[in-house]
Amino acid sequence: MNYQWQTARKFAAAGELDRAAYYYRKAIADMAEPSQSSLIYRELAAISPPLEAVDLYQKILAIDPGDLSSYLAIGEIYQAQGWSALALEQFCQATYLAPQAFDLAAHLQLLQNLAAQHLWPQVIKAGLRVLEVNPAPEIYAQVGVAYGATGQLWSAWQLFEHGADLIPAASYNRLGVAFSQQQIWNYGANCFTKAITLQPDYADAHANLGNVFWQTGDLKNAMLCFQEAIAIDPNFTQVYYNLGLIMADLERLEEAALLLETAIALQPDFGLAHLHLTRVQQQAQAANVPLEPNTSN
Repeated sequence: MNYQWQTARKFAAAGELDRAAYYYRKAIADMAEPSQSSLIYRELAAISPPLEAVDLYQKILAIDPGDLSSYLAIGEIYQAQGWSALALEQFCQATYLAPQAFDLAAHLQLLQNLAAQHLWPQVIKAGLRVLEVNPAPEIYAQVGVAYGATGQLWSAWQLFEHGADLIPAASYNRLGVAFSQQQIWNYGANCFTKAITLQPDYADAHANLGNVFWQTGDLKNAMLCFQEAIAIDPNFTQVYYNLGLIMADLERLEEAALLLETAIALQPDFGLAHLHLTRVQQQAQAANVPLEPNTSN
């Protein structure tokens, strides 16, 4: 340690930061060994204004691109300045470099922060790196959401197949919805079935599987799925409505009316349910089919 460096430390310890900075810079100018320069840069950064500190940490990274603490320090400075996107870039770099240096909570927080800004490619890249050392259900879920948001449904499917039972039921359900929206019914059904296997009382998954059967013309299985969803959640308004439409198509008008009335009782402003109930009532009147009022609500 040269004289300038020793003097800088003494002034820094005494709180005389301007003098300390002066001697730190003189020490850097006299230092021939880059690794030692990095130590001085770090000490100088600790007493420097934010942007000057960033410049010093970047000089450390120029000497050692694998210096994890410098990425974190820059990220914290950017975060303190309110520059969240720039901060996230630095935290991502730290994660790519050494994912094992962070716990699950830190990994999850990073991915959630990236997702909040819709930085989906970064979520995928960072998430896949994290999965190498921390294959947790929460991480699979975050990466799955990012794949879905970018339309990479097959990548999400392959990821979930790799993760097997680590995948949360909600993630399979979400992916199934995305496949269904693309009318890829078989993969949608597979996802909903996996969600139900993992969580048998998952009413949404039963309802979504029922929608797949309904859309593909399998009314018998659609009704069984919808009935199971209602058994799990007796207040599942949409399912009563769906069953009402199926019964109407099958000309089982009394059952259709009761189901639609139940949906309306649960959600009085359900406009489509009112519309279809009126149509069912008109059909029943034309066919001389008496409709009993729903007295269960």
